[in-house]
Amino acid sequence: MIDFHTHILPEMDDGSQSVEESLKMLRLEREQGIDAVVLTPHFDMRKEAVEEFLARREAAMAKLSAAEMPEMKLIPGAELLYSNIGLRQYENLEALCIGGRYLLIETMEPEWTQAFQTDLQYLILERNIIPILAHVERYYWIGKNRKILRALREGGALLQMNAEFFLHKQTLRKAMKLFQKEKIHLLGSDCHHLNFRIPNLGIAVQKIQAHFGEDAIHWILMNGERVFESCR
Repeated sequence: MIDFHTHILPEMDDGSQSVEESLKMLRLEREQGIDAVVLTPHFDMRKEAVEEFLARREAAMAKLSAAEMPEMKLIPGAELLYSNIGLRQYENLEALCIGGRYLLIETMEPEWTQAFQTDLQYLILERNIIPILAHVERYYWIGKNRKILRALREGGALLQMNAEFFLHKQTLRKAMKLFQKEKIHLLGSDCHHLNFRIPNLGIAVQKIQAHFGEDAIHWILMNGERVFESCR
């Protein structure tokens, strides 16, 4: 199983603040049956150039790789914060992508705009970049987002949900409904620390399997493998 959304890289954002914390998070992932982790630190295009972010990410990965890690695959990526700045002006977005092609994207505003839809369609049609819509459960219930989400999905975008949404009584029913209705492609823990927003993907996977059966897990694994293949 692949965790497609994490903030495990040390000292990159509001996630892990040390190599030691990162290692503990990775060990917790491994204990839950996660054998590959996508490292997706926040990238805010308003505050930092792509090259600056990549240099910081490379340094953080070097620190982590030098430590005694559990046996698992680490895949570099980013979580791009879309802030209504046109994506056409960025020539090197591919460098932020998972495997050079898949880009995890969240939005600063909860309600999506036509400009957001147009920019993501540009990525798909003209840049051969596949957007992964991060934690769609945050946006799905707002305004016209559902219509935009379905248009982007039909155009090739992938949908990612957070494990946390499956782990609370208040949201479990909504989580299962959204997972089934929109055929969510990928799951992630969106983990930041050990005491809150923790690595918890394995627990969510067990709940999904108990509710929907092996076919649902196979669907997630199949989608994950498709993205993972681009990283090899």
